[in-house]
Amino acid sequence: MTTFGAIPSDIALTRSIDFDATEIGKGSTAPTDVVVGTSPEVSALLFDATAETGMVLASLLPEMDLNINFTVHFLWALVNTEVNEDQLDLTLDYIVFQENVTGAGLTKTSTQILATQQVTTNGGLAIGDVYDLDVTLVFDDATNPLNVTDAAGIVIEFHLTNLTEIAAIHLLDVDIEYTALF
Repeated sequence: MTTFGAIPSDIALTRSIDFDATEIGKGSTAPTDVVVGTSPEVSALLFDATAETGMVLASLLPEMDLNINFTVHFLWALVNTEVNEDQLDLTLDYIVFQENVTGAGLTKTSTQILATQQVTTNGGLAIGDVYDLDVTLVFDDATNPLNVTDAAGIVIEFHLTNLTEIAAIHLLDVDIEYTALF
């Protein structure tokens, strides 16, 4: 008779919710839908003004470990040729909304994160070169903790903070990475 070890009750896996450019919501001042590349062509959103906003909304799933930080990945490409160490400045505002809780819905106070990324010669400075900007959402944020009772979902809105160095990007994809417990 063969005896097997006990099956662990908590298996942690890194998973993600992915939003390509066609699935990213747009604010009242919207980025422009574009197609970049030649073959294959890729759908993207052109952000070239600070007023243009995009957003993603995701339900918080029962498998999500809400006591561990989430990472948001922004996959973006250069619209113009840039200079070594030019900087992308992005602002994120997010809320974790709750269900059946007064004042904890879509109009609650957001948490703001200012994110930056420099482009480099090694990473590419030409039109179409692609970068991945990673932003951490802290699970126990004072205003929008992920682990709040009855958390139902998260909304993340984003826009260019300024156009000082990198004045335009093609946003290709947004990905919310989390730890899943099974």
